[in-house]
Parts: sequence; C-alpha cells; structure tokens
Amino acid sequence: MTTALTIIMSLFGVREGFAKIIAVGIAVTAALCVVIGGYQLVKYRGAEEARREIKDQNNEAAFKGSEARLSRADCVSRDGVYDFRRQVCTGLAPGDR
Repeated sequence: MTTALTIIMSLFGVREGFAKIIAVGIAVTAALCVVIGGYQLVKYRGAEEARREIKDQNNEAAFKGSEARLSRADCVSRDGVYDFRRQVCTGLAPGDR
C-alpha cells in the first residue's frame, strides 16, 4: 500500500478501494487545474499582444496624422495646394483665391 493511499485512508476513514477512487479524483482535479491555468495564461498573453499591436497602430496613425496636418499647414502657408488623396503639396495655387 502506498503512502498516499494510507494518508487518504486515515484522513477520510475509508477503505483502500474508495481511497483509490479519491486519489484518482484528486489527480484528475490537479490535471484539470494545470490545463485550465495554461489556457488562461495563453489567452491572456494573446490578448496583451493584440492590445499592444493595436496601440502601436493607433500611435503610428496619430503621428502620421499630425505630420500630415503640419505638412498641410506648411503648404497652405506658402500658398500651395495640398492634395489630400496623395498627401502631398502640389505646388502653388492657380490664380487668386
């Protein structure tokens, strides 16, 4: 008889057959806890990676927007025409406005 079964038998006051059933139940519960914990860890890491990627994209878009706004302001201040589709200054404005 193993030590684990002896401990279970003395703790719960049961016979050897029932102690084996309890030991299997404890082992299955422990295995499920490890599997669920691993799943939660992978899920959390994946979510954090996705959040970080979205944040980086947002920061890049904000920087490009700010840069385009400044470029547009520079273009307009020099009497140029800013092409929003291509995001470039196309040169001087034709005629008076």
